Amino acid sequence: MLLTKSYKKGVFITMSLTTMVLAFFLWNDYQGLRNYLGYTVDKGRSAIFAEEYINQRIALNLIKSFSISEYKNKKSDSSVLNICNRMENANDIYGLNLTGNKYPKLAGTLQTKNSSCEDWARDIKYLAKFNSQEEAISQEYSFSNYHWKVQDSIRYYIDFENQYIYINKLVDSSRYAFNNWLRYNGKFIDVDSNARSIKIDDEALRSLHDGQSVTSHIYDDGYTGEKIISMITPLFFGGNLKGIILTDVSINELAKAFYTFDRPFLWKYLRLSVIDRNSAEEINFNQPGKQLFSILNYDKDITRYYTVHLKLDVQYFILNNLFLFI
Repeated sequence: MLLTKSYKKGVFITMSLTTMVLAFFLWNDYQGLRNYLGYTVDKGRSAIFAEEYINQRIALNLIKSFSISEYKNKKSDSSVLNICNRMENANDIYGLNLTGNKYPKLAGTLQTKNSSCEDWARDIKYLAKFNSQEEAISQEYSFSNYHWKVQDSIRYYIDFENQYIYINKLVDSSRYAFNNWLRYNGKFIDVDSNARSIKIDDEALRSLHDGQSVTSHIYDDGYTGEKIISMITPLFFGGNLKGIILTDVSINELAKAFYTFDRPFLWKYLRLSVIDRNSAEEINFNQPGKQLFSILNYDKDITRYYTVHLKLDVQYFILNNLFLFI
């Protein structure tokens, strides 16, 4: 009888200790996963900050270029005349590299409805450095988690003073024109009304005029046909808003910044989405094939408008800790 009681007591103590140890390991793993999801969000957010930083550095370099005495002198020189002689026209759009790389000094395409070439031709020497600056700055400001190339992003410089848009890639202008940035309101492009075409609201417009970088809401891009967000940095010259640098980031590309490269197995059981808090539109970045129920939820604001939602399915938690039950 005494041995039976001792045996039962021993079993009880063993089971209690085993349960405590098991609970400790499970709780520790749970907390580790919560911290990891926070890290996942932070690395995705850092990619957005990288694009904003690159925009700001390019804007600063352009302002320095526009501030030199040579730029302020509007007298046409031989280089301007040479550029004007090479101006192209396609479907009422003027510019350079409209249907191919016919002006090799520019890596991208310049589109405008301003046929007065001398107004914008003097900017070409500074725009010629746009792509090289973009690449140099992106290499200087890099993240270990920044897994898509900055060069994959579509970046524009839109000049309101001289009425043109420069795109960092070659665009076949006979097939597509950026008409939302080439429309005239009387004589000049109206930044306030044109910005609404890319879902910039009144609050963001006020911030833009105050010199702050802003982010658009999610919208359908006419050029790529994808859902994107745009990051906009203003460029002031002589106290006036001369232009903006605008970067389009595909939602699909942005998902790469959140991808769990160091835990690919976890990605299979992670539901990741971004919600626009103003419009309530939700974009799914990733969703498990089969779901039971989420054991861990994590939400965090990444910009003024966007909140990231992470939900980890219980299947991962079980499989990741299966060794504890064997």
